[in-house]
Amino acid sequence: MNIKRKITNYLPRHYKTATVILVVLTSGLGALIALIKIDTDPKNMLSADESAMVFGNQTREQFALSEHFEGNNTAYLVLDSAEDKAHLYEYIDDLRRRLIKKGRELKNQVPGYMDVVCDMEKTLLEWASTVETKKDLVSGLSDFAGEKAQSAYGRYAKLWYEFAEFFEQEKERIKLFKQPYQSKYLDTAGKPRQ
Repeated sequence: MNIKRKITNYLPRHYKTATVILVVLTSGLGALIALIKIDTDPKNMLSADESAMVFGNQTREQFALSEHFEGNNTAYLVLDSAEDKAHLYEYIDDLRRRLIKKGRELKNQVPGYMDVVCDMEKTLLEWASTVETKKDLVSGLSDFAGEKAQSAYGRYAKLWYEFAEFFEQEKERIKLFKQPYQSKYLDTAGKPRQ
């Protein structure tokens, strides 16, 4: 006799026992469901080189955000207006350091990166004496890098696109008031990603 036939013969004759076995089995499996942990943390869902993760990590590092502000709804508090002239030179010095750091991050990807970094740094320092606000400076540098990216070719085009993205992110970073719909990640072309 095969196993199917044994089960079909057993169940109708011992239906109470079969019901108890099924209830105990279902309850046991139901109790195990409570042990399943579902992780919805984006840090564990995305790879480290994903553009959203790279931007999030840079922002956390830049603002020195604590664990209290991490997760899906990160809060940013900007206390320094982009229109303020008072701390412009300190800002320019900080921006220059971050620009050079960004260039160093790109050195393994593109040989000859230093030519572009030097050109960008030279332009930053030249414009520093002519602009009135951070907003004007960053907008001008963003436009400059975008124009260079359009006219460059090969490996240099990639670097100029990276710097154009850097300044697009900087424009968002220095905004005093940010609406939730404006807090979008930027793709490599420097345009908001939906």
